[in-house]
Amino acid sequence: MVSGQKSSNEQFDNSSEELEELTGLAVKSGALGSKSSGAGWGGCCVSLVHKDNLSKLLDSMKTYYSKERPEEK
Repeated sequence: MVSGQKSSNEQFDNSSEELEELTGLAVKSGALGSKSSGAGWGGCCVSLVHKDNLSKLLDSMKTYYSKERPEEK
C-alpha cells in the first residue's frame, strides 16, 4: 500500500499534499499501509490497521482534522 501511494504521487502525480499528509499520518499512527482511493487528486484514503492500533490511529486522525488551519484565499 505504501509503495503504491508513493508510485501514485511520484510517477503519476495524482496525489495531493493533503492526501500525502493523511496517508503518512496513518502509517505513523500504526497503520500497516495507507493509500489514496478513487481517481486521485484528492478524495479519500484507505488504511489497513490492526485492531490493537485502531484507537491510536483514530485519535491521530481526529487531532489532524480538528487543528486550526489558515483560511484559503
